[in-house]
Amino acid sequence: LPRIGEADWKDALDMVGRKGRGESVWLGMALVRSMRIGAELADLMGKEDTARDLRERAEVMAKRINDVGWDGEWYLRGFTDDGEPFGSSKNEEGKIYLNPQSWSILSGVVTRERLPKVLKSVDTLLEGKNGLALLYPAYTKTDTRIGRITAFARGTKENAAIFCHANTFTIAADCMIGRGDVAYRRMCKIMPCRQDPMRYKAEPYVFAEYLIGPEHPYEAGRGAYTWVTGTAGWSFMVANQYMMGVRPDYKGLTIDPCLPSKWRRCSIVRPFRGALYEINIENPEGVQRGVEEITVDGKKIDGNTIAPLSDGKLHIVKVRMG
Repeated sequence: LPRIGEADWKDALDMVGRKGRGESVWLGMALVRSMRIGAELADLMGKEDTARDLRERAEVMAKRINDVGWDGEWYLRGFTDDGEPFGSSKNEEGKIYLNPQSWSILSGVVTRERLPKVLKSVDTLLEGKNGLALLYPAYTKTDTRIGRITAFARGTKENAAIFCHANTFTIAADCMIGRGDVAYRRMCKIMPCRQDPMRYKAEPYVFAEYLIGPEHPYEAGRGAYTWVTGTAGWSFMVANQYMMGVRPDYKGLTIDPCLPSKWRRCSIVRPFRGALYEINIENPEGVQRGVEEITVDGKKIDGNTIAPLSDGKLHIVKVRMG
C-alpha cells in the first residue's frame, strides 16, 4: 500500500509514518481513483500505452486493498510503522473511520459483495442526528503510534467530530450508488441554515469545518472553525454534479441526477464550454436515480451526455427520470 508520508487527507495522522513505513488504505483508494481518471484522459489523447499502464496499476492496487485492507465489516484506515492495523475492529478506540468507506465507493475499489457491509457499518456506527462522525469510537487517550488525532478532546477536530468536508465525500458516494434519499438527508444535516442556533453558535450562512460530535460530554452539535473548510466547494460540487447530476465530462455534459424520492422536479442553469444550458428535471414517478429521456431544444438525444454546442446560445434541456 502507499506509504502515508504527508500525503493523507487526514493530516492529524502525523505519527503513522514517522519512521517512513506507515501505510494508508485511504491513500491507496485515492490513487486508484486518480489512475482510472488519468487512464480515461490518456485514451482521449491517443496514449494507449499510458492508459493501459494506469489501468493495470489501478487494478493491482485495488486488489491489494481488498486483500489486506478489509477488516470483515468495513475497510481499515491504515497500518502503523510497526505494521499494526488501525481503524480496525481489533482496536479499542478508533475502530472504524469514515473516509475509507466513502472512498471505497468513489474509487470503485469496493466489491459488490462487500458494499452492503460497508453501507451498514457507516449507517449504524457513524451517522447521528448531526451527521457522520469521522471515526468511532473517539480516542480518549493519546496514541503516539497514530498521532495528534488521538490527543484532541473526543468529538472535536478529527477525533470523531462531524467533519463536514468528509460528509460531502460520503454524500457523493451515496449518489454514485443511487441512494438519493440518504444523500439528501445527510446534506440537510450539515447545512448551517438548518442548525439549532442555540446549539450551533456559529454563522447560519457559512459552513463549519465540523460540528462537535456526539461523544463530547456537553457540546455536541456546536459549529467550529467556519470559513476555513473545503466543505463550501465540495458541497457546491456535490449538489450540482451528483445530486442534480449535471456533471462535466471529457465528451460533454453528462446528466445523471440522484434525487430524494419526494422531489418531483428541479432545475439548474449551467454554463459549459461556450454555451448556456437551462436544465429542467422531471421526476414523475419519484425515483431516486435513472434517466429515461433527455431532449435538447426539443430534440431527443441518445444516452445522457450532451455533446458541447459551444455556440454562445441558451439551450433548453428537458430531463425525464424513470
